[in-house]
Amino acid sequence: MNHNRIEDRSIDAIRPRKAEIFEDLLADPELRRLHEACCSRHREMIAELRARPDFDALMRALLPEAA
Repeated sequence: MNHNRIEDRSIDAIRPRKAEIFEDLLADPELRRLHEACCSRHREMIAELRARPDFDALMRALLPEAA
């Protein structure tokens, strides 16, 4: 659902440390469960939105080619 066309890699310098912290957080079973539940719900919401004709029209209108 991300239509950004410009790639910004300025944050790559901290990517290894970010990944380390992320894995430390997910080592906690409750945080992992909550994270996975949020990700799952997000995917469900995207699927629900994509099934709506009005949402598809909105997404096409937001694309740079539509301007």
